[in-house]
Amino acid sequence: MKQPKGDINFKNLLEIAGGDEEFIREMLILFCKNSVSLMKELDSSFQQGDYEQVSSLAHKLKSSIQIVADKDLHALIKKIELESKSTTEQKEMKKMIDLLGHSMTGLIKAIEKRLENPNKFN
Repeated sequence: MKQPKGDINFKNLLEIAGGDEEFIREMLILFCKNSVSLMKELDSSFQQGDYEQVSSLAHKLKSSIQIVADKDLHALIKKIELESKSTTEQKEMKKMIDLLGHSMTGLIKAIEKRLENPNKFN
């Protein structure tokens, strides 16, 4: 599986927010804050072999990622959610979680950089 870019989906954000850029800023700030802690929990749950919790945390991340990020990142988190329910292939799951972590780190950095820029989101 190739690494998703983790690009910000401004088109989707603008549509959901009705063009309200302050609302978009708030959504992005919350996304960054919540995603970091959820990713830590997801990784910890995987390390402990708690795949049910991995699935639950992936589900929580999935809806936020669907709003904020590109389709590739959403497809990855969806796959983690589904496969963690039934997989016994830990190496493949570890690869997917590592890919997710790298992509999320890049996405969060891009969001933080964008939030520093006072330009519009379109």
